Parts: sequence; C-alpha cells; structure tokens
Amino acid sequence: MSELNPDAIYTGACLCGAVRIKAIGEPDSVVACHCNSCRRHTGGPCAVFADYAVESAIFTAEKPVIFSSSPGVTRGFCKKCGSTISYQGENLPDMIHLHVGVFD
Repeated sequence: MSELNPDAIYTGACLCGAVRIKAIGEPDSVVACHCNSCRRHTGGPCAVFADYAVESAIFTAEKPVIFSSSPGVTRGFCKKCGSTISYQGENLPDMIHLHVGVFD
C-alpha cells in the first residue's frame, strides 16, 4: 500500500467547467452513501464522496449553488450544467464531502 501524501493537490470541475475545485492533501475518507436523498441527488444507486476539511477544498472559479435538501443538509451543484459537487451537514460543520466524479 502506498503512503498518503499530505502535499497532494487534486483538481476537478463540473461537466461544463464553470465550477472548479482544488483539494489539498489526501481526503480524510472516501465513502459511499446509498440513502434515499443521495440516490435522488445523483440519479444513481449511491453517491461516492471524498471527505475534506472545508479549508482544504478551494473553489477556484465559480462556486456551486447551494440547495438545502433536508434539515441540516446542503448540497452544492453547478448552476449552468447541474453537476453535483458537494454535500455538507450541520453534524460535521468543518467538513465538505466532494463527489468523486468531479475530480480530474
């Protein structure tokens, strides 16, 4: 198994490229969620997220539009192409969960 690289920089974008992100360091975790809300948000059987501290995820172009999908939960998406970008919950206010599909 390779060692985690805290100096790694991962970049990504939505489908149209309007929302761009730079994630610094390795994610805290990578998780799949198959709750009803995540399935509806992605249109798939699950959502897979790379979890980062908020300060480690920098939007370098347009920021995602935020939608309150349920009490204490917000989801980010591109206002131009509709790509899913992120999930944030009040239970972990210092974390942002980025959809792995946005990474280059």
